[in-house]
Amino acid sequence: MVNLNSARLRAVLLAASVAVGSLSLFGCGSDDPPANAEVPAPVTPPVGPVAPPLATFAISGNVTGLSGHGLLLQNNEGDDLAVATNGQFTFATPVATGASYAVTVKVQPNNPTQTCTVNAGSATVQDTAVNNVAVVCSTNAFRVGGTVSGLTGSGLVLQNNAGDDLPVNTDGAFTFATPVASGANYTVTVRTQPTLPPQTCTVAAGTGTVAGADVASATVTCTASTPRFAYVANQTSGTISGYAVDATTGALSGLAGSPFPSSFPFGMARDPAGQFLFAASASVSALWAYRLDPATGTLAATVGSPYPVSSASLGLAVDPRGKFVYTGGSSPPSISAFAVNTTTGELTPVTGSPFAAGNGASSIAIDPAGKFLYCTNRNDNSISVYALNAVTGTLTPVAGSPFSVANIPFTIIIEPRGKFAYVTNFGANTVSIFAINSTTGSLTLQGTIAAGSSPRTLVIDPSGRFLYVVNQASNSVSAYSIDAVTGALTGTGTYPTGGQPLYAAVDPGGRLLYVTNFNDNNVTVYGINPSSGTLTPSGGALPATGSGPAGIGLF
Repeated sequence: MVNLNSARLRAVLLAASVAVGSLSLFGCGSDDPPANAEVPAPVTPPVGPVAPPLATFAISGNVTGLSGHGLLLQNNEGDDLAVATNGQFTFATPVATGASYAVTVKVQPNNPTQTCTVNAGSATVQDTAVNNVAVVCSTNAFRVGGTVSGLTGSGLVLQNNAGDDLPVNTDGAFTFATPVASGANYTVTVRTQPTLPPQTCTVAAGTGTVAGADVASATVTCTASTPRFAYVANQTSGTISGYAVDATTGALSGLAGSPFPSSFPFGMARDPAGQFLFAASASVSALWAYRLDPATGTLAATVGSPYPVSSASLGLAVDPRGKFVYTGGSSPPSISAFAVNTTTGELTPVTGSPFAAGNGASSIAIDPAGKFLYCTNRNDNSISVYALNAVTGTLTPVAGSPFSVANIPFTIIIEPRGKFAYVTNFGANTVSIFAINSTTGSLTLQGTIAAGSSPRTLVIDPSGRFLYVVNQASNSVSAYSIDAVTGALTGTGTYPTGGQPLYAAVDPGGRLLYVTNFNDNNVTVYGINPSSGTLTPSGGALPATGSGPAGIGLF
């Protein structure tokens, strides 16, 4: 029994010893498990139900105001959408619930250029489609302008699209106040030509369509006005002589068809637009109206011409708007008034015409604003002043009218700014200077200055700086400079004319003075010094007229 038990004990101890040795070697001497070591089985997570994918929703909205082309919207910086018309839009890629969306304008429309803005364009999707994105487009507007060059006169007014007036006083850039929408047209024109001195301004590159930027390409070029035609009233022969004017020298050459029929014409006047010529008769009670052919200068009497007036007349005037013509007569002393058809030149008597005037009504002048009319009464030694109704053409005497003046006032003229009036005193050999009240039209005598013998008519150059008096008995022209502040005259010289000069005219550019010589049946031409106003005879043969030349007009 003992031996058997001892053997079993030894076997157990041996097995334990081997096991302990194996563990010792694995833990200390090697990183590898024994070949017969068991590897633990992998842990498998518990298995449950699978979550469904997130729901996605469309992003949409509405576009309004779109008229341009090329609008491109974008969502979340990647989903581009071209939009061509107003109305609903929807992006191609839906957005998951809980995710953000951000609608923006990637490309703005053009042709016309527009700016589109996005309202309610960004948020988080909340388990429903988005359809409240609003894209509002508006057309951009741009300024229209350009440059002016050569401007020396005053009063230039430009206009855009027949409504946006812009006064311009100097050379350089100009810009109209009212912007023009992209895609809309613009048309730059000259509404009012400059005066003091008169100029003719023309527009180049003045029309087009606004694209996507300001327009600054219109060019306005101003040059001195040059007359193309001249007309002389031949009182004795009862005709009107027409001439072409040389643009460089001012020389006169007869027009085809000249002279044109009339009835003892004396004074003449033209409308501001240069379409019509009016001639008063010194021997019969008639007023002639002519339409001028702008290409040939030919005069054609209007339908109804000559028109009956209250008395034979020496002087006449057209209001600055070209709507009315007035002529003064002495038997009976009155002023006949007519409305002018600005298309045909035909005349219609103004209601209330003729209007009473002083004895020997002769010369008529209208202030540049068209508010007041002035008429010399040579037999009363007075000047009648009237308020002129710009709508009806009627005349109403102003307070204090008539105003006294020196012996035999023959002709009255108003300088271009309307501040002063000048009157030739035929019987006193002087010129009276009056200040004009711009509110009431009344006259205040500022002084007188000596002239030649029997000063008949007078004329002021377009710049308003120089005045010339035609001295009928002394066969001369007296030249004066005008003080712009006081209206005072300073003599600068006296120049010989032909026999019995009656009327004078200065060309629109202020370069030349023309004087009709009643006894010699011709016209004397002088060059005007632009700095001093002094005169230089042009030389050469004097242009011949009909018999007894009186009034002269330049177009």
